[in-house]
Amino acid sequence: MKIIHTADLHLASPFSYLPKEKRKIKNIYLSQNFENLIKYAKKNNINHIILSGDIFDSNRPSLNIKSFFYNQIEAHPSITFYYLKGNHDIEASLNVELNNLKTFKEIWTTYEIDNVTITGIEINGDIEDYIYKSLTLNANKFNIVMMHGQIINSASSNKKLISLPKLKDKNIDYLALGHIHKYSEMALDEKGIAIYPGCLEGRGFDELGPKGFVVIDTETKKYNFHQLTNREVIEQEINLSDTTSEVAALKKIENEINLIDKDNIFRLILKGDINYNYDNLEERLHSLYSNKFFYFETKIFLHEKIDIENLKKGVSLKSEFFKIVDEDKNTSKEDKEEIYNLAMNLFNGEEINWYEINIMSHWKLWTITK
Repeated sequence: MKIIHTADLHLASPFSYLPKEKRKIKNIYLSQNFENLIKYAKKNNINHIILSGDIFDSNRPSLNIKSFFYNQIEAHPSITFYYLKGNHDIEASLNVELNNLKTFKEIWTTYEIDNVTITGIEINGDIEDYIYKSLTLNANKFNIVMMHGQIINSASSNKKLISLPKLKDKNIDYLALGHIHKYSEMALDEKGIAIYPGCLEGRGFDELGPKGFVVIDTETKKYNFHQLTNREVIEQEINLSDTTSEVAALKKIENEINLIDKDNIFRLILKGDINYNYDNLEERLHSLYSNKFFYFETKIFLHEKIDIENLKKGVSLKSEFFKIVDEDKNTSKEDKEEIYNLAMNLFNGEEINWYEINIMSHWKLWTITK
Protein backbone atom coordinates (compact mmCIF):
# COMPACT_ATOMS: atom_id res chain seq x y z
CA MET A 1 0.00 0.00 0.00
CA LYS A 2 1.14 3.54 -0.78
CA ILE A 3 0.18 6.55 1.32
CA ILE A 4 0.98 10.22 0.81
CA HIS A 5 2.32 12.16 3.81
CA THR A 6 2.07 15.93 3.66
CA ALA A 7 1.79 18.79 6.15
CA ASP A 8 1.94 22.55 6.62
CA LEU A 9 -0.04 23.69 3.58
CA HIS A 10 -0.83 26.95 5.44
CA LEU A 11 -3.72 27.80 3.16
CA ALA A 12 -4.59 31.51 3.17
CA SER A 13 -1.21 32.78 4.37
CA PRO A 14 -0.75 36.57 4.78
CA PHE A 15 2.49 36.98 2.74
CA SER A 16 2.84 40.40 4.35
CA TYR A 17 6.23 41.11 2.73
CA LEU A 18 4.81 40.80 -0.79
CA PRO A 19 3.06 43.53 -2.77
CA LYS A 20 -0.71 43.25 -2.35
CA GLU A 21 -1.40 41.98 -5.86
CA LYS A 22 1.14 39.17 -5.48
CA ARG A 23 -0.23 37.98 -2.11
CA LYS A 24 -3.39 36.83 -3.86
CA ILE A 25 -1.41 35.05 -6.59
CA LYS A 26 0.76 33.26 -4.06
CA ASN A 27 -2.30 32.02 -2.16
CA ILE A 28 -3.76 30.72 -5.42
CA TYR A 29 -0.52 28.74 -5.79
CA LEU A 30 -0.94 27.27 -2.29
CA SER A 31 -4.45 26.10 -3.16
CA GLN A 32 -3.28 24.71 -6.50
CA ASN A 33 -0.61 22.72 -4.68
CA PHE A 34 -3.31 20.84 -2.78
CA GLU A 35 -5.17 20.19 -6.02
CA ASN A 36 -1.97 18.95 -7.69
CA LEU A 37 -1.20 16.69 -4.74
CA ILE A 38 -4.58 15.03 -5.19
CA LYS A 39 -3.99 14.72 -8.95
CA TYR A 40 -0.70 12.96 -8.22
CA ALA A 41 -2.48 10.56 -5.86
CA LYS A 42 -5.15 9.71 -8.43
CA LYS A 43 -2.63 9.28 -11.25
CA ASN A 44 -0.57 6.89 -9.13
CA ASN A 45 -3.53 5.01 -7.61
CA ILE A 46 -2.83 6.24 -4.09
CA ASN A 47 -5.99 6.16 -2.01
CA HIS A 48 -4.83 7.59 1.32
CA ILE A 49 -3.42 11.05 2.16
CA ILE A 50 -2.33 11.98 5.67
CA LEU A 51 -2.20 15.67 6.60
CA SER A 52 0.00 16.26 9.66
CA GLY A 53 -1.22 19.66 10.75
CA ASP A 54 -1.36 23.34 9.81
CA ILE A 55 -3.47 22.85 6.72
CA PHE A 56 -4.86 26.30 7.45
CA ASP A 57 -2.62 29.19 8.44
CA SER A 58 -5.17 30.48 10.93
CA ASN A 59 -7.35 29.12 13.71
CA ARG A 60 -10.16 31.03 12.03
CA PRO A 61 -9.91 30.23 8.33
CA SER A 62 -12.40 32.00 6.11
CA LEU A 63 -15.50 30.26 4.88
CA ASN A 64 -14.08 30.40 1.35
CA ILE A 65 -10.86 28.58 2.17
CA LYS A 66 -12.64 25.97 4.29
CA SER A 67 -15.11 25.40 1.47
CA PHE A 68 -12.23 24.95 -0.97
CA PHE A 69 -10.64 22.34 1.32
CA TYR A 70 -13.86 20.41 1.88
CA ASN A 71 -14.84 20.58 -1.79
CA GLN A 72 -11.54 19.02 -2.83
CA ILE A 73 -12.05 16.17 -0.39
CA GLU A 74 -15.70 15.65 -1.33
CA ALA A 75 -14.83 15.65 -5.04
CA HIS A 76 -12.48 12.68 -4.58
CA PRO A 77 -14.39 9.99 -2.65
CA SER A 78 -11.91 7.28 -3.67
CA ILE A 79 -9.23 8.97 -1.54
CA THR A 80 -9.40 8.98 2.25
CA PHE A 81 -7.90 12.05 3.93
CA TYR A 82 -6.58 11.93 7.50
CA TYR A 83 -6.49 15.46 8.90
CA LEU A 84 -4.68 16.13 12.19
CA LYS A 85 -4.67 19.75 13.35
CA GLY A 86 -1.44 21.64 14.11
CA ASN A 87 -0.61 24.65 16.23
CA HIS A 88 -1.87 27.09 13.57
CA ASP A 89 -5.27 25.46 13.07
CA ILE A 90 -5.83 23.63 16.37
CA GLU A 91 -8.94 25.72 17.12
CA ALA A 92 -10.28 25.70 13.56
CA SER A 93 -13.83 24.37 13.58
CA LEU A 94 -14.91 21.60 11.21
CA ASN A 95 -18.52 22.19 10.29
CA VAL A 96 -18.99 19.35 7.83
CA GLU A 97 -18.81 15.58 8.01
CA LEU A 98 -17.46 13.71 5.02
CA ASN A 99 -17.14 9.95 4.74
CA ASN A 100 -13.62 10.21 3.36
CA LEU A 101 -12.34 12.77 5.90
CA LYS A 102 -10.93 11.26 9.09
CA THR A 103 -10.07 13.53 11.99
CA PHE A 104 -8.33 13.24 15.34
CA LYS A 105 -8.78 14.34 18.95
CA GLU A 106 -6.62 15.22 21.95
CA ILE A 107 -6.44 11.51 22.76
CA TRP A 108 -4.93 8.81 20.58
CA THR A 109 -7.28 7.98 17.70
CA THR A 110 -6.69 5.04 15.37
CA TYR A 111 -7.92 4.10 11.90
CA GLU A 112 -7.23 0.66 10.39
CA ILE A 113 -6.69 -0.12 6.71
CA ASP A 114 -6.03 -3.82 6.17
CA ASN A 115 -2.67 -4.42 7.86
CA VAL A 116 -1.95 -0.71 8.35
CA THR A 117 -2.95 1.50 11.27
CA ILE A 118 -2.94 5.29 11.27
CA THR A 119 -2.88 6.68 14.80
CA GLY A 120 -2.72 10.32 15.77
CA ILE A 121 -3.16 12.79 18.58
CA GLU A 122 -3.73 16.55 18.44
CA ILE A 123 -1.56 18.57 20.79
CA ASN A 124 -3.12 21.62 22.40
CA GLY A 125 -0.83 22.50 25.28
CA ASP A 126 1.86 20.54 27.10
CA ILE A 127 2.88 17.05 26.01
CA GLU A 128 2.53 15.18 29.29
CA ASP A 129 4.16 11.80 29.93
CA TYR A 130 0.80 10.03 29.90
CA ILE A 131 0.52 10.83 26.19
CA TYR A 132 3.58 8.72 25.44
CA LYS A 133 2.64 5.99 27.91
CA SER A 134 -0.91 5.65 26.60
CA LEU A 135 0.21 4.90 23.03
CA THR A 136 -0.18 1.17 22.36
CA LEU A 137 0.33 -0.39 18.94
CA ASN A 138 0.16 -3.91 17.50
CA ALA A 139 3.62 -5.15 16.55
CA ASN A 140 2.10 -7.23 13.74
CA LYS A 141 0.76 -4.15 11.96
CA PHE A 142 2.46 -1.44 9.93
CA ASN A 143 1.95 1.48 12.31
CA ILE A 144 1.88 5.11 11.21
CA VAL A 145 1.73 7.67 14.01
CA MET A 146 0.79 11.29 13.28
CA MET A 147 1.94 14.21 15.45
CA HIS A 148 2.54 17.92 14.94
CA GLY A 149 5.35 19.74 16.72
CA GLN A 150 9.07 20.19 17.20
CA ILE A 151 10.97 17.00 18.04
CA ILE A 152 13.95 16.61 20.33
CA ASN A 153 16.17 13.56 20.35
CA SER A 154 16.46 13.36 24.12
CA ALA A 155 14.23 12.62 27.10
CA SER A 156 13.68 16.33 27.59
CA SER A 157 11.56 17.76 30.40
CA ASN A 158 10.38 20.46 27.97
CA LYS A 159 6.72 19.59 27.53
CA LYS A 160 6.43 21.74 24.41
CA LEU A 161 8.66 19.37 22.44
CA ILE A 162 8.03 15.85 21.13
CA SER A 163 10.58 13.56 22.76
CA LEU A 164 11.72 10.86 20.33
CA PRO A 165 13.23 8.63 23.06
CA LYS A 166 9.80 8.46 24.71
CA LEU A 167 8.38 7.11 21.44
CA LYS A 168 11.01 4.41 20.99
CA ASP A 169 10.10 0.74 21.21
CA LYS A 170 6.42 1.56 20.69
CA ASN A 171 6.15 -0.47 17.46
CA ILE A 172 6.06 2.70 15.34
CA ASP A 173 7.09 2.09 11.74
CA TYR A 174 6.61 5.64 10.48
CA LEU A 175 6.25 8.79 12.60
CA ALA A 176 4.43 11.24 10.29
CA LEU A 177 5.34 14.68 11.59
CA GLY A 178 4.35 18.23 10.75
CA HIS A 179 5.56 21.68 11.87
CA ILE A 180 9.03 21.92 10.31
CA HIS A 181 8.82 23.27 6.77
CA LYS A 182 11.88 21.47 5.43
CA TYR A 183 12.15 17.78 4.60
CA SER A 184 14.10 15.87 7.23
CA GLU A 185 14.28 12.35 8.57
CA MET A 186 15.67 10.69 11.66
CA ALA A 187 15.83 7.10 12.86
CA LEU A 188 13.35 6.53 15.68
CA ASP A 189 14.60 3.11 16.77
CA GLU A 190 15.66 -0.12 15.05
CA LYS A 191 12.22 -0.42 13.49
CA GLY A 192 10.90 3.05 12.87
CA ILE A 193 11.70 6.37 11.24
CA ALA A 194 10.52 9.94 11.92
CA ILE A 195 9.95 12.20 8.91
CA TYR A 196 8.96 15.80 8.34
CA PRO A 197 7.78 16.12 4.71
CA GLY A 198 8.18 19.91 4.82
CA CYS A 199 5.64 22.26 3.25
CA LEU A 200 4.40 21.99 -0.33
CA GLU A 201 5.81 25.39 -1.32
CA GLY A 202 8.15 27.87 0.36
CA ARG A 203 6.47 31.08 1.45
CA GLY A 204 9.40 33.18 2.71
CA PHE A 205 13.15 33.27 3.19
CA ASP A 206 12.96 30.90 6.15
CA GLU A 207 11.62 28.22 3.79
CA LEU A 208 14.34 27.89 1.17
CA GLY A 209 14.83 25.15 -1.40
CA PRO A 210 12.75 22.35 -2.94
CA LYS A 211 9.42 21.52 -1.27
CA GLY A 212 7.08 18.58 -1.61
CA PHE A 213 5.65 15.49 0.05
CA VAL A 214 6.55 11.90 0.94
CA VAL A 215 5.16 8.68 -0.50
CA ILE A 216 5.10 5.87 2.06
CA ASP A 217 5.32 2.32 0.71
CA THR A 218 4.16 0.08 3.54
CA GLU A 219 5.27 -3.11 1.79
CA THR A 220 8.83 -2.19 0.85
CA LYS A 221 9.19 0.27 3.75
CA LYS A 222 10.64 2.83 1.37
CA TYR A 223 9.83 6.50 1.86
CA ASN A 224 10.46 8.78 -1.11
CA PHE A 225 10.39 12.57 -1.20
CA HIS A 226 8.71 14.11 -4.27
CA GLN A 227 9.11 17.76 -5.22
CA LEU A 228 5.67 19.13 -6.07
CA THR A 229 6.46 22.45 -7.78
CA ASN A 230 9.48 24.04 -9.43
CA ARG A 231 8.71 27.33 -7.70
CA GLU A 232 11.20 27.93 -4.89
CA VAL A 233 12.39 30.55 -2.46
CA ILE A 234 16.06 31.12 -3.28
CA GLU A 235 18.78 33.05 -1.52
CA GLN A 236 22.11 33.46 -3.29
CA GLU A 237 25.26 35.11 -2.03
CA ILE A 238 27.75 36.66 -4.46
CA ASN A 239 31.16 38.03 -3.50
CA LEU A 240 32.15 41.11 -5.49
CA SER A 241 35.69 41.46 -4.14
CA ASP A 242 37.13 40.57 -7.56
CA THR A 243 35.19 43.29 -9.41
CA THR A 244 36.67 46.70 -10.22
CA SER A 245 33.58 48.72 -11.20
CA GLU A 246 29.82 48.77 -10.95
CA VAL A 247 29.61 47.60 -14.56
CA ALA A 248 31.81 44.60 -13.78
CA ALA A 249 29.72 43.86 -10.69
CA LEU A 250 26.48 43.89 -12.69
CA LYS A 251 28.01 41.58 -15.29
CA LYS A 252 29.14 39.09 -12.65
CA ILE A 253 25.72 39.14 -11.02
CA GLU A 254 24.02 38.57 -14.37
CA ASN A 255 26.22 35.57 -15.13
CA GLU A 256 25.59 33.96 -11.75
CA ILE A 257 21.81 34.38 -11.55
CA ASN A 258 20.98 34.01 -15.23
CA LEU A 259 19.58 30.47 -14.88
CA ILE A 260 17.33 31.09 -11.87
CA ASP A 261 13.69 30.56 -12.81
CA LYS A 262 11.55 33.68 -13.10
CA ASP A 263 8.73 32.22 -10.96
CA ASN A 264 10.95 32.10 -7.89
CA ILE A 265 11.08 34.37 -4.88
CA PHE A 266 14.70 35.52 -4.91
CA ARG A 267 17.00 37.30 -2.48
CA LEU A 268 20.41 38.43 -3.70
CA ILE A 269 23.08 38.93 -1.02
CA LEU A 270 26.16 40.92 -2.03
CA LYS A 271 29.35 40.77 0.00
CA GLY A 272 32.98 41.70 -0.46
CA ASP A 273 35.57 44.45 -0.23
CA ILE A 274 35.54 46.84 -3.19
CA ASN A 275 37.28 50.08 -4.17
CA TYR A 276 34.59 51.78 -6.26
CA ASN A 277 31.39 53.68 -5.57
CA TYR A 278 28.31 51.47 -5.36
CA ASP A 279 25.68 54.03 -4.30
CA ASN A 280 23.53 53.30 -7.37
CA LEU A 281 24.05 49.55 -7.46
CA GLU A 282 20.93 48.56 -5.51
CA GLU A 283 18.69 50.80 -7.61
CA ARG A 284 20.18 49.39 -10.83
CA LEU A 285 19.63 45.82 -9.63
CA HIS A 286 15.98 46.44 -8.85
CA SER A 287 15.39 48.07 -12.22
CA LEU A 288 16.93 45.03 -13.92
CA TYR A 289 15.44 42.19 -11.88
CA SER A 290 12.27 43.24 -10.06
CA ASN A 291 10.18 42.18 -13.06
CA LYS A 292 12.30 39.13 -13.84
CA PHE A 293 11.31 37.25 -10.68
CA PHE A 294 8.04 36.76 -8.85
CA TYR A 295 9.66 38.76 -6.04
CA PHE A 296 13.17 40.20 -5.82
CA GLU A 297 15.08 41.79 -2.96
CA THR A 298 18.68 42.59 -2.12
CA LYS A 299 20.85 42.56 0.99
CA ILE A 300 24.10 44.48 0.51
CA PHE A 301 27.08 44.01 2.82
CA LEU A 302 29.85 45.62 0.77
CA HIS A 303 32.83 47.33 2.39
CA GLU A 304 35.47 49.73 1.19
CA LYS A 305 38.64 47.88 0.26
CA ILE A 306 41.40 48.96 2.62
CA ASP A 307 44.57 50.39 1.07
CA ILE A 308 46.89 50.27 4.08
CA GLU A 309 49.83 52.03 2.41
CA ASN A 310 47.76 55.05 1.41
CA LEU A 311 46.05 55.19 4.79
CA LYS A 312 49.40 55.24 6.58
CA LYS A 313 50.48 58.33 4.61
CA GLY A 314 47.75 60.50 6.06
CA VAL A 315 47.74 62.59 9.26
CA SER A 316 44.21 61.77 10.46
CA LEU A 317 43.17 59.69 13.45
CA LYS A 318 42.36 56.92 11.01
CA SER A 319 45.89 57.04 9.54
CA GLU A 320 47.54 57.06 12.97
CA PHE A 321 45.51 54.05 14.03
CA PHE A 322 46.48 52.02 10.95
CA LYS A 323 50.14 52.90 11.41
CA ILE A 324 50.10 51.59 15.00
CA VAL A 325 48.40 48.34 14.03
CA ASP A 326 50.62 47.78 10.98
CA GLU A 327 53.80 48.25 13.03
CA ASP A 328 52.70 45.92 15.83
CA LYS A 329 54.95 42.85 15.55
CA ASN A 330 52.95 40.88 18.14
CA THR A 331 49.77 40.79 16.04
CA SER A 332 49.39 38.22 13.27
CA LYS A 333 48.52 39.16 9.69
CA GLU A 334 45.09 37.55 10.04
CA ASP A 335 44.33 39.47 13.24
CA LYS A 336 45.48 42.72 11.65
CA GLU A 337 43.08 42.22 8.76
CA GLU A 338 40.28 41.63 11.23
CA ILE A 339 41.22 44.80 13.13
CA TYR A 340 41.34 46.80 9.88
CA ASN A 341 37.84 45.65 8.91
CA LEU A 342 36.39 46.39 12.34
CA ALA A 343 38.05 49.80 12.36
CA MET A 344 36.71 50.71 8.92
CA ASN A 345 33.22 49.74 10.07
CA LEU A 346 33.65 52.03 13.06
CA PHE A 347 35.04 54.93 11.07
CA ASN A 348 32.17 54.54 8.57
CA GLY A 349 29.64 54.88 11.37
CA GLU A 350 28.56 51.24 11.54
CA GLU A 351 27.68 49.48 14.76
CA ILE A 352 30.53 47.68 16.51
CA ASN A 353 30.28 44.77 18.91
CA TRP A 354 32.66 46.02 21.58
CA TYR A 355 32.51 42.80 23.53
CA GLU A 356 33.61 40.86 20.46
CA ILE A 357 36.46 43.27 19.86
CA ASN A 358 37.65 42.93 23.43
CA ILE A 359 37.41 39.13 23.40
CA MET A 360 39.50 39.03 20.22
CA SER A 361 42.22 40.89 22.13
CA HIS A 362 42.13 43.88 19.80
CA TRP A 363 42.83 46.18 22.69
CA LYS A 364 44.43 48.77 20.46
CA LEU A 365 41.17 49.41 18.63
CA TRP A 366 39.38 49.62 21.95
CA THR A 367 41.92 52.02 23.41
CA ILE A 368 42.26 54.38 20.47
CA THR A 369 38.57 54.71 19.69
CA LYS A 370 37.32 54.82 23.25
